Amino acid sequence: MDLENARKIQFYNLNGKSFANSFQIQWDFIPIQNLEARLAYKYYDVKSDYISGKNSVPFVPKNRAFLNLAYSTIPNDKQKNWTFDYTLQYVGEQRLPNTSDNLSVNQLPKNSSNYFVLNAQIARNFSKNFRLYLGAENLGNYKQKKAIINAENPFNNEFDASFIYAPIMGTNLYIGIDVQL
Repeated sequence: MDLENARKIQFYNLNGKSFANSFQIQWDFIPIQNLEARLAYKYYDVKSDYISGKNSVPFVPKNRAFLNLAYSTIPNDKQKNWTFDYTLQYVGEQRLPNTSDNLSVNQLPKNSSNYFVLNAQIARNFSKNFRLYLGAENLGNYKQKKAIINAENPFNNEFDASFIYAPIMGTNLYIGIDVQL
């Protein structure tokens, strides 16, 4: 799939080379009692030959990182305890398809911005069969700017809703109950 033309998506057989190299490192450890931590980093190098030449595949960040902290209190004799979970994700810049044929107001930069996403959850376990939890996704409220190109003119040739590379919705709060029968 070739997205290099802002006016059309092209599908054709690859005439050339395409490759994907990746490297990931992860470290799981327990810094203090009942606190589990995970650090991870991933590097992607993904390129393909297009009609316009060799280029990085769009919407694939070269760098990603992840931190998760999970803490739980010691359960009492009735299996009651608290659990806390915090996750931070880093997503590096991504190459965006070429929009240079658009009017300048509808052009995007060559690369996206990097961003962070924070998620957290707290839960109360009342027994091994009943749990109540409260959480939030995207606590930093990061949202992609200009997620739809020329959104105010949906029938215009430059209207494009295919450039989603980051969250488009803000903070999401949730509450739930887990019951095992």
